[in-house]
Amino acid sequence: MKRYIEILAEIIKNKSIVPKLVSILLAVILWAYITSAKSGDVRFKLPVTYTGLDEKYIVSKVSHKFVMVEVSGNKDDLKNISSKNIKLLVDLSKSIPGESKPFAIQYQKIDFTDDLKIGLYPEEVKVFIEKKIERNVKIIPRYTGFPEKGFMTGNLKVNPEYVRIAGPGSVINNIGAVYTENIAVDSKNAMFRQDVKLVSISNDQLQYSVSKVNVTVPVFNVSEVTSYEIPVAVKNKKRGLNYIFNLNRVKVNVVVSGNKNIGEHSFSAYIDVDDIDGGEDDFARKNRIEVMRYVYVSGDTSESENAILSSTPEVVEIVVTKE
Repeated sequence: MKRYIEILAEIIKNKSIVPKLVSILLAVILWAYITSAKSGDVRFKLPVTYTGLDEKYIVSKVSHKFVMVEVSGNKDDLKNISSKNIKLLVDLSKSIPGESKPFAIQYQKIDFTDDLKIGLYPEEVKVFIEKKIERNVKIIPRYTGFPEKGFMTGNLKVNPEYVRIAGPGSVINNIGAVYTENIAVDSKNAMFRQDVKLVSISNDQLQYSVSKVNVTVPVFNVSEVTSYEIPVAVKNKKRGLNYIFNLNRVKVNVVVSGNKNIGEHSFSAYIDVDDIDGGEDDFARKNRIEVMRYVYVSGDTSESENAILSSTPEVVEIVVTKE
């Protein structure tokens, strides 16, 4: 050990080596500075595109809707990079419907130099796949405000009456109705019509056949309006299923306007359960289905049909079980 110390002392005494060591150290520091000054990184939040999935299935739930992408490399090269240069892909060709599984995220470079490096955070996404279904759903128009004193708003008529929605079965089966944006009826004293947008349900996977409808808003003198309570029936029941709901009668507001022949017997109310299949897929993981359905009110003649202003309630929850 003493010998090594003596050798080190001799090297230090040799003044000619010190400038060389200092020069090497300065060169290393300068190289590191130049390298760091020319390198950098940019970050983007990008959505994921899913491929390889059969058309009858759809992505219902994902652990991350967006993925953080970090691109690092020469600063000059990064100046030409934007979110349009990167596409994130997840191959679902080996996915199993009804199971939540992680899948690796792949990236696709578009007009991209190989010198740039890409990092993904996270590197995989957990995806839940389920059956895709389509169903016609009742459109319910909504309004806000109050008409002129002595007048009331009638039963709003919407055209078209239904919107066809496509998406995950677990979501579609729980949609009882789709609503419009609010229509202002302040100070109105006569019927009017208005185009209005539908309020989309907050689910990116849902597809709507229409996004805007035309609504007719009737406004009547209060003295012409009366109310009836009528029984509610269930139409298109399927054998082997029970339908449970807490509604026996519905209140209907109508315009009599001098017509003495209109009464409770002129109207009927029903709930249509034809679109509730009750198949094995519906009861695969549970013993009951809970859905919302619209209450339809109609008149037995064109005169009584046009007399309907509104009904309460408009939507009811139904619990479907197997017998």
